[in-house]
Amino acid sequence: SRQIMQGSFALVRELEFAELDDEDMQRPLEPEYALRQGERPTIVRCSSLEDETEFVAKRIKQTIDDNRARAEASEHELSEPLQICVITPHPRSLETVHAALRREGVNSTDLTLDVAETHDTVKVSSIEAVKGHEFRTVFLVDIVDGVIPRLDITSEEFTREAARLYVAMTRAKDQLFISYTLSSEYGPSPFLLAILPHCDEYEFSNGELKSLDVDKDAVTPDTTFSLSDFMSTRFQTDGSSEDLGDGDSDTTLKTEDEAESSFEGSETALEESQSHGEVVEPPQVGSETGSLKSKVDILQAVGRREISIDDATLLLAEVERAEGGLRCKVSQKGALSVYGLQRLPVTLYVDQWERLLKFSDEIRRFAKEHEGDVKRKR
Repeated sequence: SRQIMQGSFALVRELEFAELDDEDMQRPLEPEYALRQGERPTIVRCSSLEDETEFVAKRIKQTIDDNRARAEASEHELSEPLQICVITPHPRSLETVHAALRREGVNSTDLTLDVAETHDTVKVSSIEAVKGHEFRTVFLVDIVDGVIPRLDITSEEFTREAARLYVAMTRAKDQLFISYTLSSEYGPSPFLLAILPHCDEYEFSNGELKSLDVDKDAVTPDTTFSLSDFMSTRFQTDGSSEDLGDGDSDTTLKTEDEAESSFEGSETALEESQSHGEVVEPPQVGSETGSLKSKVDILQAVGRREISIDDATLLLAEVERAEGGLRCKVSQKGALSVYGLQRLPVTLYVDQWERLLKFSDEIRRFAKEHEGDVKRKR
């Protein structure tokens, strides 16, 4: 559906990939989205992997029971294939998924052993094995930092990990559920930060699925956390795989644990006030949230589970505004990119920038003459 593709592309839109037999790195082109509308992807927070797989099994069991009830009501036999797949990025969770489905009385099989479609059997697969297949409903489990992406990787491997998750997400045609664990051992994958504005958030607790009631107006595609910024911080570089040495840069993280990113729960004051319908002001940098005066401070606070992802998103927007929001970077092709003008960087070669700067007085004059027609982005 259009909603699933929008969420999937949000994951990779800021990253750079090389074409086959081509050393040049380029951002992917935005696809032509499907006209067919559907549900937004659903992100589900759980307290353990066992809770995750319990949620998946119960949801699938309910779907099968609903299908049978409709068939009985219409006095027809079940003929439509189930088309449900549970995908995991790591083998550690495969047997846990099968065990949870067995407890609910749901038949399951590995996709590599049986690709035939039936009305009562769920497929379970790794990301690699699911390539080339599509399903009406997909459950992605174990989407946590340290599993996808792994911690001991380079920035290039980080990008490939994002591409793996993109493949898994785009296997879903109608429904996509993505679950993660929030515990002392694991936090959610930072990839979830990139897709957050395109998803609905829920918590599975005590056998029930509850909405987190996050204010969707506070988290939009224009204000969402930048995955490229996260890479720059985690890998202590400008986003490439080059080693910049052991300098005293402000962007150096103290430990790898502090680089971990996670969502916080609905216990935060922000979400409590939203649930009561109050008007919520963005948290002020350096006030009740501590001395969070830079992007690095905010990243580290999220990694330590001290602030929620929603607080972090608003704080990052405040930092951007305080700094003017503009910064430069040299692209892989030697062009100059300016970040902060819009969601994607503006990239031109130096001679093009020089021509544009010489033209700046003409732009100002033209804008003043057409003041009633042009708009300012608020």
